[in-house]
Order: sequence, then C-alpha cells, then structure tokens
Amino acid sequence: MNNGCETALNTLTNCGVCESVCSLPNAVESCESLNCEIFACDGKYCDSDTSESEPGCEFDLDTDPGCSS
Repeated sequence: MNNGCETALNTLTNCGVCESVCSLPNAVESCESLNCEIFACDGKYCDSDTSESEPGCEFDLDTDPGCSS
C-alpha cells in the first residue's frame, strides 16, 4: 500500500518523517535513530551545551578555547 512516502526514514533528507532534512551547523549529521543527531563536529567546532534549542556544533574553538567536545 502506497501512502505517499515510500522511502527510508533514516536518511539525511527524510529523517524520521518524509522531507524532514537533517542539517546541523558545523556538524556531520546522523539519522540512524530516526532523529537528527550530531555524529561529529566539523574542524574547529564543538557542541558543549548539548542544547536542543541551538542544535549543532556552534562553538568555535578559535574564539572559545575552553570548549570541550
């Protein structure tokens, strides 16, 4: 039976639901658990606050060297 979304829901373009793009700033994303999550941070960034309201790797280690990943 076709319901309009015949695709895997664990991809970065269909994360958990159809057409829900998983895109986080300065991050390598993962949607294996059907939730958009940080797999790793890009280069000189980290995510020390683990905040859901500001998801992603928003801390620049050049300006905030105390940030630990």
